[in-house]
Amino acid sequence: MSLVVEGCEKLERLPTKFQFESLEILNFSGCRSLIKVPEVQQNVNRLSEFKKTYFRVSTSSFEHGNSLSYIDMCDCIHIETLPTSICRLKNLKFLYLIQCSKLKTLPENIGDLENIEGLDATGQQSGTPQIPS
Repeated sequence: MSLVVEGCEKLERLPTKFQFESLEILNFSGCRSLIKVPEVQQNVNRLSEFKKTYFRVSTSSFEHGNSLSYIDMCDCIHIETLPTSICRLKNLKFLYLIQCSKLKTLPENIGDLENIEGLDATGQQSGTPQIPS
Protein backbone atom coordinates (compact mmCIF):
# COMPACT_ATOMS: atom_id res chain seq x y z
CA MET A 1 0.00 0.00 0.00
CA SER A 2 1.23 3.51 -0.84
CA LEU A 3 0.30 6.88 0.60
CA VAL A 4 1.14 9.60 -1.91
CA VAL A 5 0.30 13.16 -0.88
CA GLU A 6 2.30 14.85 -3.60
CA GLY A 7 2.17 18.54 -4.48
CA CYS A 8 -0.28 19.58 -1.76
CA GLU A 9 1.45 22.92 -1.18
CA LYS A 10 -1.00 24.19 1.45
CA LEU A 11 -1.19 21.00 3.52
CA GLU A 12 0.19 21.84 6.97
CA ARG A 13 -0.74 18.91 9.21
CA LEU A 14 -1.38 15.19 9.09
CA PRO A 15 -2.43 12.71 11.79
CA THR A 16 0.34 12.32 14.34
CA LYS A 17 0.80 8.57 13.76
CA PHE A 18 0.50 6.10 10.89
CA GLN A 19 -0.61 2.58 11.78
CA PHE A 20 -1.12 1.06 8.33
CA GLU A 21 0.56 -2.32 8.72
CA SER A 22 0.85 -2.88 4.97
CA LEU A 23 2.18 0.61 4.17
CA GLU A 24 5.21 0.39 1.87
CA ILE A 25 5.63 3.91 0.44
CA LEU A 26 5.15 7.36 2.01
CA ASN A 27 5.52 10.26 -0.42
CA PHE A 28 5.05 13.89 0.62
CA SER A 29 6.96 15.51 -2.27
CA GLY A 30 6.12 19.14 -2.89
CA CYS A 31 4.14 19.60 0.33
CA ARG A 32 5.88 22.89 1.11
CA SER A 33 3.75 23.80 4.13
CA LEU A 34 3.84 20.42 5.87
CA ILE A 35 5.13 21.17 9.35
CA LYS A 36 5.89 17.67 10.59
CA VAL A 37 5.75 14.19 9.16
CA PRO A 38 3.87 11.68 11.32
CA GLU A 39 5.69 9.13 13.41
CA VAL A 40 5.86 5.68 11.86
CA GLN A 41 4.48 3.10 14.28
CA GLN A 42 6.24 -0.10 15.24
CA ASN A 43 3.73 -2.32 13.43
CA VAL A 44 4.48 -0.63 10.07
CA ASN A 45 7.23 -3.11 9.24
CA ARG A 46 6.89 -3.11 5.45
CA LEU A 47 7.68 0.56 4.83
CA SER A 48 10.52 0.64 2.31
CA GLU A 49 10.39 4.12 0.75
CA PHE A 50 10.06 7.58 2.28
CA LYS A 51 10.09 10.75 0.19
CA LYS A 52 9.63 14.28 1.50
CA THR A 53 10.70 17.72 0.41
CA TYR A 54 10.55 21.09 2.13
CA PHE A 55 10.58 19.91 5.76
CA ARG A 56 9.85 22.70 8.21
CA VAL A 57 10.57 20.57 11.27
CA SER A 58 12.97 17.65 11.21
CA THR A 59 11.47 14.23 11.72
CA SER A 60 11.96 13.27 15.33
CA SER A 61 12.58 9.60 14.74
CA PHE A 62 12.92 6.85 12.19
CA GLU A 63 13.18 4.26 14.97
CA HIS A 64 10.35 2.10 13.67
CA GLY A 65 11.36 2.29 10.02
CA ASN A 66 13.56 -0.80 10.12
CA SER A 67 12.47 -1.90 6.64
CA LEU A 68 13.26 1.47 5.02
CA SER A 69 15.64 1.09 2.10
CA TYR A 70 15.13 4.48 0.39
CA ILE A 71 14.91 7.94 1.97
CA ASP A 72 14.70 11.03 -0.23
CA MET A 73 14.71 14.30 1.69
CA CYS A 74 15.93 16.52 -1.17
CA ASP A 75 15.13 20.22 -0.86
CA CYS A 76 14.42 19.97 2.87
CA ILE A 77 15.67 23.51 3.26
CA HIS A 78 14.89 23.81 6.97
CA ILE A 79 16.69 20.69 8.22
CA GLU A 80 19.82 21.52 10.21
CA THR A 81 20.51 18.06 11.62
CA LEU A 82 19.40 14.53 10.88
CA PRO A 83 18.04 12.31 13.64
CA THR A 84 20.69 9.80 14.69
CA SER A 85 18.03 7.10 14.46
CA ILE A 86 18.46 7.19 10.65
CA CYS A 87 21.85 5.57 11.18
CA ARG A 88 20.26 2.55 12.85
CA LEU A 89 18.27 1.63 9.72
CA LYS A 90 20.03 -1.59 8.79
CA ASN A 91 18.21 -1.96 5.44
CA LEU A 92 18.81 1.60 4.23
CA LYS A 93 20.43 1.56 0.79
CA PHE A 94 19.82 5.09 -0.51
CA LEU A 95 19.79 8.40 1.38
CA TYR A 96 19.33 11.57 -0.65
CA LEU A 97 19.82 14.96 1.02
CA ILE A 98 20.38 17.13 -2.07
CA GLN A 99 19.80 20.88 -1.64
CA CYS A 100 19.28 20.68 2.14
CA SER A 101 20.81 24.13 2.46
CA LYS A 102 20.97 24.32 6.28
CA LEU A 103 22.38 20.83 6.81
CA LYS A 104 25.93 21.33 8.09
CA THR A 105 27.01 17.92 9.39
CA LEU A 106 25.89 14.33 9.21
CA PRO A 107 25.31 12.28 12.39
CA GLU A 108 28.40 10.91 14.15
CA ASN A 109 27.14 7.37 13.59
CA ILE A 110 26.56 7.72 9.81
CA GLY A 111 29.18 5.00 9.34
CA ASP A 112 26.81 2.52 10.98
CA LEU A 113 24.80 2.33 7.73
CA GLU A 114 26.11 -1.09 6.71
CA ASN A 115 24.09 -1.55 3.52
CA ILE A 116 24.25 1.98 2.11
CA GLU A 117 24.79 2.05 -1.65
CA GLY A 118 24.05 5.72 -2.33
CA LEU A 119 24.44 8.80 -0.13
CA ASP A 120 24.12 12.17 -1.84
CA ALA A 121 24.26 15.37 0.18
CA THR A 122 25.41 17.72 -2.58
CA GLY A 123 24.05 21.05 -3.68
CA GLN A 124 24.27 22.88 -0.36
CA GLN A 125 24.92 26.62 -0.57
CA SER A 126 27.58 26.26 2.10
CA GLY A 127 29.13 23.16 0.54
CA THR A 128 28.69 19.48 1.21
CA PRO A 129 27.87 18.65 4.86
CA GLN A 130 30.82 17.58 6.93
CA ILE A 131 31.18 13.83 7.34
CA PRO A 132 32.30 12.95 10.87
CA SER A 133 35.67 11.24 11.14
